[in-house]
Amino acid sequence: MINGGDYWSISLALAAFVWLGLWIDTKPLRKFLPGPVVVIVSASILSNTGIIPLASDLYSSVTAYLVPLAIPLLLFKANLRTLFREAGGVLAIFLLAALATIIGAVLAYFLIDLGDEAAKVAGVYTGGWIGGAMNMVAVSEAVEMTKATSAVAISVGGPISILGLLTLMTLSTLPMVHRFCRSEKDMQSAVDRAAEKDTEAPSLWPPFRLTHVFGAVVVSLTICAVSKLLTHSLGIDKFAILIITLLTVASVNIRPDFFAGLGGSFELGMLFMYIFFAAIGASTDITIFIKHASTMALFGGFIVASHITLMLLAARFLKLRFEEVVIASSAAIVGPAATAAMASSRGWRHLVTPGVLCGVFGYVIANFAGVLLAELLP
Repeated sequence: MINGGDYWSISLALAAFVWLGLWIDTKPLRKFLPGPVVVIVSASILSNTGIIPLASDLYSSVTAYLVPLAIPLLLFKANLRTLFREAGGVLAIFLLAALATIIGAVLAYFLIDLGDEAAKVAGVYTGGWIGGAMNMVAVSEAVEMTKATSAVAISVGGPISILGLLTLMTLSTLPMVHRFCRSEKDMQSAVDRAAEKDTEAPSLWPPFRLTHVFGAVVVSLTICAVSKLLTHSLGIDKFAILIITLLTVASVNIRPDFFAGLGGSFELGMLFMYIFFAAIGASTDITIFIKHASTMALFGGFIVASHITLMLLAARFLKLRFEEVVIASSAAIVGPAATAAMASSRGWRHLVTPGVLCGVFGYVIANFAGVLLAELLP
């Protein structure tokens, strides 16, 4: 009904899908049906029924420009000094969680046949389950994954992340699991626990101000432009996302106060990512999605299951505090926001801040881990 050159109508459709996904993410339904999945599937249904086109230059433009622009916006609060100072021992456990994800991805790669793009999928899921959905997107672009495979991987990855979170929450309530993971640190007295630092989640995102938001856009554009010049001059254009990540983190830690004041940058970055989800969904052939979704779910589910199993074994044999292990794994699998909510709901208020900071640290390192793994696997 809409041709590929009707950019206004296509933009309207993409915006509607984004609005739907953002709305879903404000409702309890998000626990079972995350916004990105709703956006991708809804856009895919409309394009495969002929209402909007399967192919359009607009989709390519979104991928080429909005994704790189979103990466800095999502990393402007990645102050490593604050993280190392306040995350404490949980950060070391988070690094174990990242390693558990990598091991799970390598095992899945060799045990489950995903065809020619198996290494790329392993890299994308490594990025996603060390960082978050934006890292899945960034790694998929960096390793040049096909749009069809990328759409399937990202769509399937969302529900698996939620199942991983539900599994961690369930395990945290089971006495037998606590007994299995019991350590000397778990035996500290109630007085010691009461004396632990009780803190709320840090204020990562100051109030929205238009001057700050557009300032963030200008800074992000600057980083992207410099990264493009560097990668083009060095002949490494495919690694532009990694250079963008590196320049952003370096800039943030040189002038943390300046970047801390750019309110609204994270939300704007997420908005750009949701637009990308709509574009990639609209350009996906649903028959290919259905054909590969079950195998992709098995692949991703194996990685998360391996991650959780390895972390439980680490808690047991390295004598780690079980609640810290759960928070570190949650920060890797579902990111900072859901981790803060889980820590609060379980009464682990002293772990809210470390959980959030570990999730942000995951954003920083996930792109490098995912791309490196995809490049190293045969």
